[in-house]
Amino acid sequence: MASKSTNVQKQLSRRMAGEIVISDQPGQTLRKWRDIFKLSQKELANLLDVKPSVVCDFEKGRRASPGIGTVRRFVETMVDYDSAHGGKVVNS
Repeated sequence: MASKSTNVQKQLSRRMAGEIVISDQPGQTLRKWRDIFKLSQKELANLLDVKPSVVCDFEKGRRASPGIGTVRRFVETMVDYDSAHGGKVVNS
């Protein structure tokens, strides 16, 4: 049986991904969530193992809207990071 924390993580991940995917400005929505998790572009890029310019380009709309695989990777990375650091966002 999944723990309450795991269920909350899944619910938050779905909410985040859905919000990004249906947004008219997915880059701004990505930034909103990155800010909520209190991650800099550089920190998120390091966690994703990409250059900071990749995160910046998505947020500024200079790259095509991220596909669902990219959105999933961003979301899972932020949620996993939060969980590893006390789960402040997931538990709020």
